[in-house]
Amino acid sequence: MTGLAVPPEDVGALARAIERIVGDDVLAERLGRGARTRQARFAPEPHMAGLATIFAGLVHGARA
Repeated sequence: MTGLAVPPEDVGALARAIERIVGDDVLAERLGRGARTRQARFAPEPHMAGLATIFAGLVHGARA
């Protein structure tokens, strides 16, 4: 879990969600841990390695 869902444009629901997180250290820690795990999937290094492989394949394919 990386966050709490609230309806669009529902300021009251957003405020309650924020209060819930601020008031619950266990929930806040769990959400933070989940967010850090999820963001690791979007780190630039794996994407750059994948692009390098694709470009290398294109270059080697053009030479064949």
